[in-house]
Amino acid sequence: IFGTFSDLRFMIDHAKAMGFNAVFLMPLGDVATEDPNRSDSPYSLLSHQSLDPRYIDWQALGFGGLSLVQVLEPFNAQQSTQFTDYPVFIKDTHLNQYAQVKAQRIVRLKDAFYPTDYQTVFQIVLMQQYFARRQLEEYIRYAHSQEILIGTDNPFFMTMEGVEARFNPEILIRRSDGKIEPAG
Repeated sequence: IFGTFSDLRFMIDHAKAMGFNAVFLMPLGDVATEDPNRSDSPYSLLSHQSLDPRYIDWQALGFGGLSLVQVLEPFNAQQSTQFTDYPVFIKDTHLNQYAQVKAQRIVRLKDAFYPTDYQTVFQIVLMQQYFARRQLEEYIRYAHSQEILIGTDNPFFMTMEGVEARFNPEILIRRSDGKIEPAG
């Protein structure tokens, strides 16, 4: 997708108008690229189970123009009334592993879009995943109501900077020096 999850509606409507029954997307996961001088690749994911938070349509959520900290405050205040499924959502082990890796990376790189303290960044990362999944699920439901299937490419390569390598190092072949053996 180019843009946000909300832009999927146009793609779904366009596919239906053209007589197609499916929309296939590039990988939607959060990318592992840390170097600002290198392009992001949707095939180099920080986690296979995360969504790239850049696809969130903050305007559609009613948070357009706010900083992430400014979004976190009302989000926390509304959890018991509007976001009642959030406490169950954040119990997912892999989601927490992703949030740890992502928050540590954000703090280490001093990302200007985030605060500097780890705990607040960790909460923001969880919140971003919550909103990303809610928005994507909303458009999948819409696609199904239009009799359109949504598919996405899911890369099988696991990066050395990713969640899988950090929390399940046994799935990657390591050399005697502890580094992961590159493919090929």
